[in-house]
Amino acid sequence: MSTNPYAPPTARVADVHAADARAGSMTPRQELKYLKLVLKQIDHGAPAVLRSRWVKAGVWLLVAAIIFIMLGGRVSLPTTVFTCFVAGALYGIYVIWHGSAKQWPSLCQHISRESVVERINELSR
Repeated sequence: MSTNPYAPPTARVADVHAADARAGSMTPRQELKYLKLVLKQIDHGAPAVLRSRWVKAGVWLLVAAIIFIMLGGRVSLPTTVFTCFVAGALYGIYVIWHGSAKQWPSLCQHISRESVVERINELSR
């Protein structure tokens, strides 16, 4: 097997781990936590909260409320800048999570569940 992390879907988690170990990107504890999350998503799919329309509605209501407050003119410039920064950061996090949830069904077909379980057992020893 190849140690290339960009190998075709036949690549195993252990091969990718070997490449990551050389790069020094994850500690074994972080890898174990990540692989348990991947295994959970393989078994159950993306979390329902990320597929919910209520999250999208809540984000838009938050943006509308911020604009409404800023148009009132009673907020100082630093407060407005900070509020815009926080709103942008929250919206960015939402976009990333939502994109990940939409892409997960296509990606999970190419991940070997047995390989993930094998690596979890190896790290748990």
